[in-house]
Amino acid sequence: MAPWFRLFAGTVVLLVVYFAVPVRADGNLAVRLIVTVLGIGLTVLLIAREIRRVGDAPLWGLAFALVLGILVFAMTDYLIAVSGSGEFEGLQTRLDGLYFAITTLATVGYGDIYAKSQLARGLVTVQMLFNLMVIATGGRILLTQARERRSARQ
Repeated sequence: MAPWFRLFAGTVVLLVVYFAVPVRADGNLAVRLIVTVLGIGLTVLLIAREIRRVGDAPLWGLAFALVLGILVFAMTDYLIAVSGSGEFEGLQTRLDGLYFAITTLATVGYGDIYAKSQLARGLVTVQMLFNLMVIATGGRILLTQARERRSARQ
């Protein structure tokens, strides 16, 4: 199977899971935060492992780990928004959560969705730091390795 097809298929599976996992609005916030920390930790470990292996490993693994990181934050944003009133302004659906996570990652920030509470602002601060340190590093390595591999083929 072609590496980019694996990335596409893996991304589709992650998106299906993201939209299909049942979430109750009255869930325990402490449990959600613990699961979030574990999810972020797992994502950081996966990305770090793929970065160490980048010279001899397929790049789709790193790209997949980066997608996973975005979806972990998207789900966390959504869970925080539905667990309490007034955590986020404008974030009501999973698609809103994904949209907000990607606009935060891209540093676009249209202002239609924003963090209102201290908890939500803390989460977004962690997300921005994660984006700057982990996603940006992984993305840079991914692009550099892709260029080098393309040059080597030519």
